[in-house]
Amino acid sequence: MKIAKIIAGMSALSMAAAMAAVPVSAEEAVANSFYPATYDVTYVYSGADIAAVAGDAVVDPTEDALKDKKAQLVGYTNAETGKVDTYNLGFNIQVGHMTNAKLTIEVTSSTNNIYDGTAGTGSGFMYTVQPSWNGNSPKDDEQGWKKYEYEEDGTTQKMAWGACDINNMSTGKGKFNGEWAQITLTDTDVSALTFTVHVDCSESTWEYHPYSADEPQNNNYRVFSMTAGTVKPNNVDTYVEDPEQGFWGIVDIDEINKQIPGGVTSPEAGDSKSDSSSTADSSSTSSNTNSSSSSSSSSNTSSKTSSTTTTTSKTTTTTTTTTTASTASTAASDNTENAASGAAAGVGLAIAALAGAAIVVSRKR
Repeated sequence: MKIAKIIAGMSALSMAAAMAAVPVSAEEAVANSFYPATYDVTYVYSGADIAAVAGDAVVDPTEDALKDKKAQLVGYTNAETGKVDTYNLGFNIQVGHMTNAKLTIEVTSSTNNIYDGTAGTGSGFMYTVQPSWNGNSPKDDEQGWKKYEYEEDGTTQKMAWGACDINNMSTGKGKFNGEWAQITLTDTDVSALTFTVHVDCSESTWEYHPYSADEPQNNNYRVFSMTAGTVKPNNVDTYVEDPEQGFWGIVDIDEINKQIPGGVTSPEAGDSKSDSSSTADSSSTSSNTNSSSSSSSSSNTSSKTSSTTTTTSKTTTTTTTTTTASTASTAASDNTENAASGAAAGVGLAIAALAGAAIVVSRKR
């Protein structure tokens, strides 16, 4: 049926309703909705900076010994030899305003102290031992080897949901997804390490927010945070320090918004439009192993977060889940609200610091 015939048969009331359903401006992108945009960045972090956060190694730790540490260096006594010969370095990592990023964290050592299952080597990947915070990364639905851990028979590998190398690992369909990451060492020389983080956003969508002439400090998107924001990348200047959430690698707002149809960029990017109004305030509640609540504005470099954390040490990994919803055309309400890091970074800081502390390396017999 031709469109002319359809219109001819419509009442005035139905035509008015149909017209009301058409967006007022089809040219401008909708804040808080998700749109495809590509980006690729590599961050390099100094082992010396992380060593300063981790401090001295804690051997065969109790819960209190590691409480509130943002990076943990944990030593384990070999039951067969009675000596401490392996160490786990672990901390929280988190991606930002994008979905479906591919994340790689490669670690190199100038002293070959990265444990490979039998001895030390010069390189390896950080790895996960449990599902992601949002519980919606593809790897969360797969069982993987809890690296260098064996059952009591000494030969059967221990398996866990979400355990994998962080090597082109998909961060999943929710923004601000986070993870406990760790690497096993043969000694305590964390300063010998270099951490190279590659964030590939070639298949990502981004939570759109327009350029704001009134709030230039917020004209960026957050990309990645290391060690709960306690260390900054030392190879780039594109990072921001949030008073509550620490250091975040960022990308300029124009880099993303110019790829979004109707995205508002700065006049300097060749678009005469600028938006000086911020997105409406909103709040969200995230539910996981820990309790975290947040109220955040449209600022993406600052937020007010309050959280209550209950930490429990277990001999198995801790699984955390957060309900998420994010599509390319629907406003998201997972973990954070609007363009701010909000609850997401709060969740990052609230996740039990002991998440990886009980991951004991066991010997293969």
